[in-house]
Amino acid sequence: MRTLHVLLIDADDINRHGLEALLHKSGAPVQVDGTFATVAECLSTLQKQTVDILLIDDALPGTPDLVPVIYRLHQQHPDMGIVVLSQHLDMDYIQNLFDHGVLGFVLKEGRLQSKLLTALETVAEGEPYLSPRAAALPYHRRQQTQVGKLSARDREVAHLMQHGLTVQECAARLGISDSAVYRSRSKLRQALDVRTSEQIVDAAIRKGLLPEPKPS
Repeated sequence: MRTLHVLLIDADDINRHGLEALLHKSGAPVQVDGTFATVAECLSTLQKQTVDILLIDDALPGTPDLVPVIYRLHQQHPDMGIVVLSQHLDMDYIQNLFDHGVLGFVLKEGRLQSKLLTALETVAEGEPYLSPRAAALPYHRRQQTQVGKLSARDREVAHLMQHGLTVQECAARLGISDSAVYRSRSKLRQALDVRTSEQIVDAAIRKGLLPEPKPS
């Protein structure tokens, strides 16, 4: 696996340095490019460099509602995977995070290192990740991202898929990474309620996201 570039936000100094050390000692190809106590401190770094994943602990003093912050970060940096660390095992809260741009949710509990590494690897591939206890909650599986919340880039990926372009070809055409295309495909599958990427185009046509193909 290629080296993943990660930024870490945690208000607690001990936790922040502990997480950085945990990732460093894991031996996994993960590079922490910066650690911050607040979202505001992180913004200038996000503007200067490309980051694969933003890992953010949701216990942030002064930020009682993390959802709008997550949404703005996702809109400004759609190629970046957002992973939330939390102690809140609440179905509606977790669903709301995913609806607004989070792609990974890690519950702060035992064996954190292995869960965290799995989350980073999974999100880097454009797939959603939930800690096992969070995944076991009695979800009624609302669509994690409704069609109306898909970004312009997600729609562009669907359009290129309709024309038969591969992941690599989509990335080259849009000037983005392969991982960003994988993330868009994951969001499209969730929004369209399909299991495989091969089903995206047909479902998008049925739901009006893509035009009907012209008869040949």
